[in-house]
Amino acid sequence: MVGCSVLAPSRSHSTSVSCRPAPSLPRSSPTEVSVVVLGLFESDSSPSALSFKEAAFGKQDPPVWVWTKDAAAAKKYFPKGFSDKEGIVVITQFREEDGGPNFSMPSKDIEDAEAIASFVDVYGSPLVWHYSNELSNQITSGRLQKFVWAFSDNAHWADYVKALNSVAKDMRGKMKFVLVSAEHEPLLQFFNIDKNALPQVLLIDLHPSVGQRQFKYGTWDTKKRVWNTEEAKKLDAAALTAFLGKYEKGELKRFLRSEEMPESQPGPVRVVVGNTFEDEIRTDKDVLMMMYGDHSWCEHCKIFDPEFELIGKQFEGNKHITVAKLNFGRNDIEDAKARGIQPKGFPDLMLFRKGEHDKPPIVFDPKKYNDERGLPAVTQFVKDHSSLKFKLEGATFGGKKREEL
Repeated sequence: MVGCSVLAPSRSHSTSVSCRPAPSLPRSSPTEVSVVVLGLFESDSSPSALSFKEAAFGKQDPPVWVWTKDAAAAKKYFPKGFSDKEGIVVITQFREEDGGPNFSMPSKDIEDAEAIASFVDVYGSPLVWHYSNELSNQITSGRLQKFVWAFSDNAHWADYVKALNSVAKDMRGKMKFVLVSAEHEPLLQFFNIDKNALPQVLLIDLHPSVGQRQFKYGTWDTKKRVWNTEEAKKLDAAALTAFLGKYEKGELKRFLRSEEMPESQPGPVRVVVGNTFEDEIRTDKDVLMMMYGDHSWCEHCKIFDPEFELIGKQFEGNKHITVAKLNFGRNDIEDAKARGIQPKGFPDLMLFRKGEHDKPPIVFDPKKYNDERGLPAVTQFVKDHSSLKFKLEGATFGGKKREEL
């Protein structure tokens, strides 16, 4: 046991605690992650100690950040032959790769807070995460926001463990690899993946400027407009490496989630899905669209839905405007964030003006309408912002150019 000082993120002082190496887990089951970042410093005011504190400030456990001046006690956690007076080591339970379970940071970088944070982010994670609800936040947090999500049934599990662990060694610090079993049905539903169509692989890049981008392992069937993922059943390390290589070269076709289009649309509100979105906003009409989430978790969406039906009836049959809705949680829009199609909450109303599909939509702001979002307020919003001039119940709507709004 090493006597250490834990860096309390919200305080300027430290609290004396004890730390010990994390216990080991079976190689194939990193389901409970326990990580300690141990710093060895000559004083708490050395340049490397100050950088260590800066990197740790505001971080949530795990990992636990600790430091000590006791070189004799701390060095047993560093690699054999370590002789530096100061150093940083990430103590883990991950034994899937050479160098584990403890990972020592290069000495040339220990005075760089950014480098410390990045090193901990990378080496404080297993090569391959085995998904669980408890680990969800740990998996999706951190600086690295590129993921390979592999969803597997029992029949292909062993092959997927082998393939992912092999490829992840060469992609350390470039992508996170996550293996998900069929029992996690809510997550499968979130990604629109059929439990009976496993295994499947998704590469997800949470791009800071354009938003989420997805790439699915398989081929796009242009006639059926579906992804053929049968080849995922034959996935091995070579095939996965080739897939990731195409991604890095920009040769992969984007995968956009989409629900099935309803066979009929009898109501006043048109249902839009991912595969029809681009066509819907490129018609000769303005489109008032509600972006919403599943009623199973979005109570506000459930409450607002009847009101939006009334709004649909208000403009039903109007040749100048279409009232529509899209489940934003189940349907993807290409480069949504960069195009300004990013709901700030659910439900959110957006007006796509005719001929302006290359511009951001006009977003309904309740604050401009006495904090109301019912029929009168939304009707006034359409009246103020519609690109097409028309009359409804004696009132003149729209007709303004975008620069006049």
